[in-house]
This record gives sequence, structure tokens and C-alpha cells, in this order.
Amino acid sequence: MNNRYMPPDPQDMERPESGLPPVRHAENGISAHDGGNMTAQPVLNAPSIGQQNQGVIDSTSRAKRAAVRLARAGCTIKHIAVGNRNTRVLVENHPLLPIFLEASPIKYTGTETTMAASIEGVQVEWVIRRVP
Repeated sequence: MNNRYMPPDPQDMERPESGLPPVRHAENGISAHDGGNMTAQPVLNAPSIGQQNQGVIDSTSRAKRAAVRLARAGCTIKHIAVGNRNTRVLVENHPLLPIFLEASPIKYTGTETTMAASIEGVQVEWVIRRVP
């Protein structure tokens, strides 16, 4: 099998009467010029996004919806971490976050408390700094 590019055979080309450039006849794809209309034919070997990518694509969609909802509420998005399992959105501390998100603390350090809540199946996190 030869993998080099072969230019189209001139006999496979036709020049439509409309003055458009010649269109090559295709078995899979777009058919030849047909009176000003192009007819789309299904491509049999079209690449797919793949089942293994679907989880990441779904997580990205959920993260975007959560980020838009947070932005409309006045929050500033700092970081979004997308993965197959747990998508996280990190936001800056906002005075109303614990109230409208029903948040819970997930981590305590010396002067910081990390809070978390769930929106659209996405974990939203922010840090509250305490004065010692």
C-alpha cells in the first residue's frame, strides 16, 4: 500500500456550469456539485470523541455551569481543576458564600479554614482566613 499523496485524476473532476471551481467526486463525504446544491453524505469512518473522553467533557460542562452561576452571584473564580471524578472550582472568599451555598468546613490549618459546597455536581472551595 502506497501512503504517498496522489493528486486527483483529472477525469474524476468536473467543472460545474455555475463557474465554481471543479469538485471531485467523493464516495464518502460531499458529493459533486449538483445544480447549486451540495448534498452531504455520511462519512463512514468519522472520528469520535471517544467514550474515554466523555467523562472529562461532562465534567468540563458542569464546571462551566457552576462557574457561570458563581460569577452571576458576584464571586471571583480563581481556578478550575477538571478531572474524570471530582471537578473543583476555587473561588475567592465572598461574604455571602457560606449562606447561599450551605457550605461545610473541610480543612483547618493554623489561621485558615477551607470551606466547600457542591453546585451542579462540582465541588466549590474557598479559604476563610481567621485573625489569631
